[in-house]
Formats: sequence, structure tokens, C-alpha cells
Amino acid sequence: MKKTFLFGLVFILLVGAVFALTMEQGLKVTVLTGDINILSPMQDKIYDDRRIPVIILFSSEVDTFKVSDNGGRFRTLCRHCEDFGFWSTRIMGFTEGFHELEFVAVFNEEKTVSQKISFFIDSKAPRILKTAPKRNSVTNGSDFSVEYTEDNVKEVLISWNPVVNLTDQCDESGENVLCGFDLDLTAFNGQEIEYQVNITDIANHTTSSNPTKVLVDTTVPVLTVISPTEDSEYGRRVPFNLSVSEKVKLEYNDNGGAFNNLCNNCDSYGLTGLKTKKFSVGNHDIIIRATDKAGNSDSEAVSFDVA
Repeated sequence: MKKTFLFGLVFILLVGAVFALTMEQGLKVTVLTGDINILSPMQDKIYDDRRIPVIILFSSEVDTFKVSDNGGRFRTLCRHCEDFGFWSTRIMGFTEGFHELEFVAVFNEEKTVSQKISFFIDSKAPRILKTAPKRNSVTNGSDFSVEYTEDNVKEVLISWNPVVNLTDQCDESGENVLCGFDLDLTAFNGQEIEYQVNITDIANHTTSSNPTKVLVDTTVPVLTVISPTEDSEYGRRVPFNLSVSEKVKLEYNDNGGAFNNLCNNCDSYGLTGLKTKKFSVGNHDIIIRATDKAGNSDSEAVSFDVA
């Protein structure tokens, strides 16, 4: 046997907003005897609000109507009721994440009907904590990063002139996630660009970072090593005579050790006056490196002996 409800015009208030179900020929809802019909929540829906309307119709009056969330204990929603949340709004609050609700209706203490429905809650917008490079810095495209907090990342984009999708690189979800990435900025060498990072979650909340202006420099400095010279022999004090095509940080390492600083924001070392470094007796394989403000670098390897 079927029980049919005909409604000419039904207004339902959901989550503080009113939406109307208006049909010229009426809204027709059919519920089988001894059955329940779940209108809300909707199966597999992603909700962007933790408060969700619960709307359920019964085929006839139920003695008891209960619900369990994610396998927890059952709690009673109503007794001796013909519907739940249809004529008067019923809102239930849920935590973030996945939920599987099991509804149980007892009809005349004779028939028990159980029905499950699952959905997902993502009510929090992504948070962008910081981006790099910083405003007014110089970049070659290799030092970009974004730090963010988001449990359900859907898409990460960066825009300055084109829009580049970074989702395949920055797809980790969680708190204080730091994602570094490279950009090919060759076409923008010598120009100032303004970049912005946009993160979207699965509920389509989008958060954008502040627009940040940076100067692009993809030109590699040219390092010229005049001395020390390859396969030479020196005393304990070894002369250094270097020139560079632009202002850089000059440094060297010895036999694979840590780099030692020679000078900062300089385009030469030892050209205008004698500069020497002290080395121990024996063979030395050194690397001299020049790095500009954007991170572009050039290096030269030199081997010599100290007697």
C-alpha cells in the first residue's frame, strides 16, 4: 500500500536561509508503507557548513525514530511522529570530516526500518600563512614557496601574468604545510611581476595570498678566476684574484668542506689589492662560487698544491 502526500506550495527554512520548493502542479512525494524517505542530508554531498537541515518523511506514524553517527550510540530524535524536519526546521550540528548516519524507525513496535546515508563536512576555508619570495626581493623563479593549513586541498594556483596550476606539486593536506616549487620566469627577465597564490578546498572555499611584487633576474653571473691557477704550487698563503660580471656573493670551499665567505655585494676580489688565503700543506681541490641576489650562480673548480 502506498501513502501519497500532495503539497501545493512548501517553504522550508534551511540554515537560516529560506529556499522555496514551488511547483505549478504541486510537489508529489510517495513513501512506501513501513518506510522512511531521507530528503536531507544528501548522499555523498560535501557541505560547507557544520549545521545541516535534517528532513525525513515516514510512510506512517513511527513509535520511535533514532540516529547514530559514525557507529556511535543511538539517540532518539522523536517519538510518535509522522515526519522529522519537514513541517518545522530541524538543524543538526556535525564535526568536520566524514559522517555516516544510520537512521532507525520503529513502526507500531512491529517493524523496524534502518537506512544509512553518508556525507562530508568542510566548513573551514584554507589558510595561507606565508609565501616566498618576499615583497620587493629579487628572484630567478627557483625560490617560490607557500605555507598553508587546509585539510582537504582541491586546487592550488599561482598567477602573475599566466596562471599556473600547482596542484600536482602542492597537494598535501594538513597544518603548516610548506610547499616549494620552481617557476620558469625566463620570459620575464628584468621585469617586475606581481604574483598571488590561490588555494581551493573540496567545498570550493578559496583563499588568496596578498599580491606580492618581485623583480625577476634569470641572468647567470660570469665568474673569472685569475688566480689561483690550475696545477700550480704555492706557499701557505695563496693569492686570490677574481672578477664577476655583476654584484654577487663570493665564497669558496676546500676539499669538499663548507663554503667560506670572501665578500658580499662585490664584483671582484683581489683586483685592486693583494688578497690571500691561508692553506695547509698538501693538495687542495677548491670550488669558487659567485651567487647573485636572485640565486643565480656560477662556479669554477681549481686544484693546486701547497708546499
